[in-house]
Amino acid sequence: MAKKKILLAEDEKALLKIYKQMLEADGYEVTAVATGKEALDLIEEGEFDLLFLDIRLPDIRGDKIVEEMRGRDDDTTVVLITGFPELQSGIDALDLGIYEILLKPIKVEELLRVAHEALSS
Repeated sequence: MAKKKILLAEDEKALLKIYKQMLEADGYEVTAVATGKEALDLIEEGEFDLLFLDIRLPDIRGDKIVEEMRGRDDDTTVVLITGFPELQSGIDALDLGIYEILLKPIKVEELLRVAHEALSS
């Protein structure tokens, strides 16, 4: 069986490395990037089963990436990540089909649970 493919966009390098290692150790194929542009380019090029996008990337906000994807009828499952609790409610109101919003710091178990549940649904 082919590994499920995850795109992870997180501008904090230490977190990017940790999240990538955790997901790979759980059997996923993970592509990790630090900017919204890199994420958008890869989304346009390839097929991913799940996206983990930080809301506050340095160039393009994660929710704006999702808006652009949905505008192209891309219904890939998306989990947004934020370190700012106040952003949670604003993003919740958007009808972008977000699977879940995770608040940093993310526990290993929580990241893996969400990946597993999102890819099983």
